[in-house]
Amino acid sequence: AAWEIVIAPFGKLRFRHFFLADIFCSLVKPFQDVYNSICYYSSEDWHLHSLESCPDSAKILFALSFLPYWFRFMQCWRKYYDTKSKFPHVANAMKYFSGIIVVIASLTVQLTGALGSLWYLWIIIYVIATMYMYLWDLFMDWDMFRYDPNSLLKLRMRSHRIYPKHYYIFASVTNLILRFFWVMTLFPIRILDIRSMDKGLLVLILSVAEIYRRAQWAIFRVENECINNYEKFRTIDDVPMAKSYMSRNFSLNNFNKLD
Repeated sequence: AAWEIVIAPFGKLRFRHFFLADIFCSLVKPFQDVYNSICYYSSEDWHLHSLESCPDSAKILFALSFLPYWFRFMQCWRKYYDTKSKFPHVANAMKYFSGIIVVIASLTVQLTGALGSLWYLWIIIYVIATMYMYLWDLFMDWDMFRYDPNSLLKLRMRSHRIYPKHYYIFASVTNLILRFFWVMTLFPIRILDIRSMDKGLLVLILSVAEIYRRAQWAIFRVENECINNYEKFRTIDDVPMAKSYMSRNFSLNNFNKLD
């Protein structure tokens, strides 16, 4: 499945492929740490306690941040090519494109060290992208709320659910909070000038928060896929019909033909 993700949009595209590619988006920091570890221990840096000999370190770290979102972006376009449906596939592609923009903006802030107007622009981009992804989680990936013209807010929680209702409410709240943590793993931790907290500890906290958020997302994403398979009859070979209704119509049609 990993190879099909890397060669997107030319590889196969099944649920397991875009599900795993979504998980890759949460593994940006581990991917970067693996690269830094390989570079550190394969050179003399571990004697000198530095990373100065790592070739093109900034470019590789940027690529590791960029590629997971690029893979999902291309998968969405492949899905659009196969189905010719602009929604949700083009809209989903724009969601990952917003993530790419955040990565590029984060790199720009890192390289220029600008904390003025560019910093405020980055904040705006970050908030827009995060809210886009959060709403997509609720209404598309989890399909938690559906349109209901009779309700006050024109929305209702879907009736088919595997878990108790309060689980979904808790997940929707925690997902909003933790969604705002994810981007902090993309830019240098030195930007967060928290003097009372060790930077390594802060990275650990952000990483654990993202692990929890992604695990929670995966549970409700798989649940939604199961519900959709059930509701759209994708788990059986034949779509069940009301036999009495069909037999009654069949008899009436035959009787009319005899007349």
